[in-house]
Amino acid sequence: MRNPEGDGRVAGGFRVTNVSSQGCSVAGRDTVTAASAPVATLVPGSGVAVVGHTAGGPGSGLLPDPSAEASTVVLPPNKSYEVRFAWVPPGEPCAANGSDGSTKPPLTSSAGTSGAPGSGAASEPQTGTPQAPSVVEVSHTPRTSGAPTTRTTIPDACGGTVYRTGAIPVDD
Repeated sequence: MRNPEGDGRVAGGFRVTNVSSQGCSVAGRDTVTAASAPVATLVPGSGVAVVGHTAGGPGSGLLPDPSAEASTVVLPPNKSYEVRFAWVPPGEPCAANGSDGSTKPPLTSSAGTSGAPGSGAASEPQTGTPQAPSVVEVSHTPRTSGAPTTRTTIPDACGGTVYRTGAIPVDD
């Protein structure tokens, strides 16, 4: 995932690699979902729309032209495709759930071995009671039977829209 643009938009993607010794083909769209909530209560489908990227749309400049997508991808062994996304923040701040709506990097981070981004410190309301930081979690499940779901988290984010591409072949 890339750092936020000046306007708060964030781009990322999921890479799927054929690790078998035989070629395969993938037809149709993989599943991309998104959820926004305080970190402790993330529920899929809460507050984030996922829509297809269109030429000239809000994801333009972060995502390739939709003509780069393939309706069917044929993957020889060890070749990949990507499904890319761009998160566009909502027009209003997210103060109700503990985030100010900015996409600034977190003020503090948690150490861990998972490689997942740490969560930032949220500002405290006037009562002095800390609120959980808010995140947007984007999930991807390949269309292939039995494929695992992978996730990435955009810290200090809420609501908004995730614009996604279809499968884009990768030249390794």
